[in-house]
Amino acid sequence: MPASVDSPHHTRRPERRDWTNWPAGPVIRDGIEQRLRLTDVSPPLLSFRFTYRFPDGAELISDSTLRFRTLDELEVSLRDAEFAIHDIRDAPDRPGLEWVILAQR
Repeated sequence: MPASVDSPHHTRRPERRDWTNWPAGPVIRDGIEQRLRLTDVSPPLLSFRFTYRFPDGAELISDSTLRFRTLDELEVSLRDAEFAIHDIRDAPDRPGLEWVILAQR
């Protein structure tokens, strides 16, 4: 791999439907309760809400939407943006669920 390759980026694999395995109940980390709720599943878009409850009772709500694109769509987008794809790998910490794409402009 050339030394000038931009830092790698990852993307989720839509065919794996990983959101079906997201936690259903609250998760507590460092005294902060985190809840995740899917708000809309309309592939290729997936919207969800994180609600964080802090020990003092304060809440923070974060709404997000992910776009799941196929590998073919990603390759076309990168080439259209004049990136050369150097490698596509399995994500080492989430094998089979994400791709890591090394590309350079």
